[in-house]
Amino acid sequence: MKLNQTIAYAIAATAHIAAAPAGSPISNTAICKGTKMPDRYLLQVLRKLVTHGILVSTRGIAGGYKLAKPASKITLLEIVEAIDGRIGANGDVDVAGLSKESTATVEKALAAIEADARKRLAAITLADLRAAKAA
Repeated sequence: MKLNQTIAYAIAATAHIAAAPAGSPISNTAICKGTKMPDRYLLQVLRKLVTHGILVSTRGIAGGYKLAKPASKITLLEIVEAIDGRIGANGDVDVAGLSKESTATVEKALAAIEADARKRLAAITLADLRAAKAA
């Protein structure tokens, strides 16, 4: 499974914010410098993370972004789904020429992959990423 660039930016930005002193908002400019992301694109990513309750934004000179809850409570699954929607929500398999039974077999396999991906991403938090970086 390959993460798209938007998801990669979202994970990097939230990890950067999680590494900041607790309670201190981090400006968009500081996030861009710390992660080498394009400013305008990052703003769109941050907006989605705010909308989904992962980040909180504060306006003004001392404003910026901070985590909406502790890093230990924010999972990679939440971040991925805030950007791309629910994993595996692509609908039914439609492969011309496959029997209903074969299609059902493929759908069952894809459902298992989806469940495994969700479980694995839900098991990793921003705090885990911070701990891995420190190690």
